[in-house]
Amino acid sequence: MPSWAFGSRPAHAGDGGGEAAVVINVRFCVQVRQFYIVGRKLPSDSVPEPVLYRIRIFARDEVLARSKFWYHMKRQHKVRRI
Repeated sequence: MPSWAFGSRPAHAGDGGGEAAVVINVRFCVQVRQFYIVGRKLPSDSVPEPVLYRIRIFARDEVLARSKFWYHMKRQHKVRRI
């Protein structure tokens, strides 16, 4: 097992010595799923049909996946969420 899974506790009289207690970190138990998110700029007079962008995102739920999508769109393609 990884070293982060074990915690140590001090030895007390009568508990069988200083055995290691298993500590489970809940953050690592969350399932990560794959999402394909599609988005584009809003149409305008100068660009009536904007380019569609599709990104594969790994996140725990759809809300977080959409948030990550717009984060990357803002950084890579200068597209803002309205």
